[in-house]
Amino acid sequence: MLVMKKIYFSLAIFVIFLLGFTNLYAQTFTASTDFAKVGENERFQVTFTLQGADNSNISNFRSPSFNGFKILNGPSQSSSIQIINGKMSAAFSFTYILIPTKIGKFKISPAQITQSGKTFTSNELSIEVIKGQSQKNSNNKDGVDEDISKSLFILAIPDKNTVYKGEQVTVTYKLFTKINISSPQISKLPQFNGFWTEELDLPNNITLSDEMHNGERFKSAVIKKAALFPNQTGQLSVSPFELKMNVVYRKKKNSRDIFDDFFDDPFFGRTETREELIRSNTIKINVLPLPNNNVPVSFNGAIGNFSLNATIDKNEVLQNEPFTLKININGTGNVKLTEFPTLILPNGFEKYEPKISENINRIGKINGSKIIEYIIIPRVSGKFEIKPIEFSFFDPNAKKYVAIKTPLFEIIVKRNNSVAGSSGNLDKEDIRLLNEDIRYIKTGDFNFYHINDYSLLTNWFWFFIIVPILGLVISIKFIKNKEHLDANISVSKFRKAEKFARKKLKSAKLLLDSNNLNAFYENVYSAFFGYLENKLSIPKSDLTIDLIIEKLEEKNISLELIDKVKVLTEKCEFVRFSPQGIDKDSANDFYESAVLLIVQLDENLSKKKRII
Repeated sequence: MLVMKKIYFSLAIFVIFLLGFTNLYAQTFTASTDFAKVGENERFQVTFTLQGADNSNISNFRSPSFNGFKILNGPSQSSSIQIINGKMSAAFSFTYILIPTKIGKFKISPAQITQSGKTFTSNELSIEVIKGQSQKNSNNKDGVDEDISKSLFILAIPDKNTVYKGEQVTVTYKLFTKINISSPQISKLPQFNGFWTEELDLPNNITLSDEMHNGERFKSAVIKKAALFPNQTGQLSVSPFELKMNVVYRKKKNSRDIFDDFFDDPFFGRTETREELIRSNTIKINVLPLPNNNVPVSFNGAIGNFSLNATIDKNEVLQNEPFTLKININGTGNVKLTEFPTLILPNGFEKYEPKISENINRIGKINGSKIIEYIIIPRVSGKFEIKPIEFSFFDPNAKKYVAIKTPLFEIIVKRNNSVAGSSGNLDKEDIRLLNEDIRYIKTGDFNFYHINDYSLLTNWFWFFIIVPILGLVISIKFIKNKEHLDANISVSKFRKAEKFARKKLKSAKLLLDSNNLNAFYENVYSAFFGYLENKLSIPKSDLTIDLIIEKLEEKNISLELIDKVKVLTEKCEFVRFSPQGIDKDSANDFYESAVLLIVQLDENLSKKKRII
């Protein structure tokens, strides 16, 4: 029985300990203030803190009304984590800086917050506002003047408080001081939630200059400047910018100290240096939605004032030779976010991945230019038009959409008989056979004779018996000869592909060894396309990468090899037309990949021995 009592007692102690331990880390939500009694026109701080083992999933913080007080700043948020004996305790705080609006006793009602679906309510605070000296100064034993809000502060100044979505707001953070400061350090950067931001350029050295503010003379300096582009509508807030800095205080004299009359002379400098946290004001920006009427089809989010121009380097080109098209968007606004309009080319024209460059000025209003450069290759000859490109933007000053266009470009593409891999490298027999690929039908008049002399019936009888048989024999012979001839043409081209590729690749290797890189790429390009032209029996006038891929797919070539053909083709043509930045090492790798690709294609297409 005694043993059972001891067991029950131990369990009770354990439960009490467990409950006490659990309560130690239970979630609590409390309100606190640095002073319960303040003087009139005196700042003080009120903090609401949620503390416990878990401060995740916090939402719906509802502050009290603060009747009798004016909010100078807040709520500023902060969090902290402590680990004691392996147990974690977290705290999340909302802090306000208040100033009384009248004398009397006031109550600050409870605040509420939701954490993981559960609502917590803080305690009520009582604040007494008295006339005259504040409690802070009366309790200041060192005599240090702690109220520096009127002598040191940061102002966040937006150039406008109401803007359209995507329109620039410039926020300037300016430091004002009447006292000596040193060693400023950033404690907390402002949060630009709902904005896309670009820092504006400032001088490397920040200097203080004289400035009048509210009728008083201060030393001031711009310490930060940012361009904000709202990407949401409604009222958006920018949290305070916080700095820590050393402040030099001058001690006040103590009337009971006989030495203060003497040492209060500024020459003796009875001062004290302390670190202070300085916060800027919170900014509210009202963001309007863009108008819904008269929106151009080409509008893609550009806000500001822009101009558009486009140029081509030549209006007459040879087939399979490149030309360059440049589009330039220039102006003031969200230049970096501006997207280029879609370029539509005529059928038979190919373009490569464009080069995009920016030149943005970040002093004051964001402005600059954005240039896109296309390399375009016409695969067919003739006269073509590149239709005008439309670009539109919303001008917030005029409050309307503006659409502008590039001019129409006319391109004359002349037939190019020296296409890479052309028949200029074939011998006379090959040219003769190629000329016989296409046969023409000769038209003419035929005479029909009517036979009225039936006395020749016997001769005509044998004629109609022998002639069809003879015609059938001739036709069969003709068909066999044609098939043989066609086979010879195919075999000639097939074999010529190997010979031609081998010859060009050997020439390319010599050019590579002599460091003639431009001619090297020309030879590799010619070898590769000449091989495909002959191997796939594609006429040179129809030779395009799309047709090559179609032929390879018909012959059940693997997708992996087809992708390699695409990559090699684009790389070869791009380097030929944009040779800047190429070196011998990359050219050597390119040569090896080209040789390997031709070998793999040849094995799959002909099952013959490798050409290299």
